[in-house]
Amino acid sequence: MSHETVSMEEAMAARKILIEVLKTQGLFPGPMPPILMRNVGIDSENSDPRNHFIRVVLPVAEDVSGIPPEVNGVRVFILQDDRRWIARGL
Repeated sequence: MSHETVSMEEAMAARKILIEVLKTQGLFPGPMPPILMRNVGIDSENSDPRNHFIRVVLPVAEDVSGIPPEVNGVRVFILQDDRRWIARGL
């Protein structure tokens, strides 16, 4: 599949698969929503809004080596944030 032809629907379907992979790997340190929704999103290339990919944001401390670079032809772009996760209401 060409990355330039990945539709929003294809990206959303691949995102669901990737979320299951990330849950299995235990890569989310908090409750599933809203953290999961905020950290696994769909973006598109600025030059071509039809070129969708999955953006994953995780803390720097997480081992991201098990995250696939693409899911069903949809690219996975990983950002690692160096801010600490803050748990509220403990």
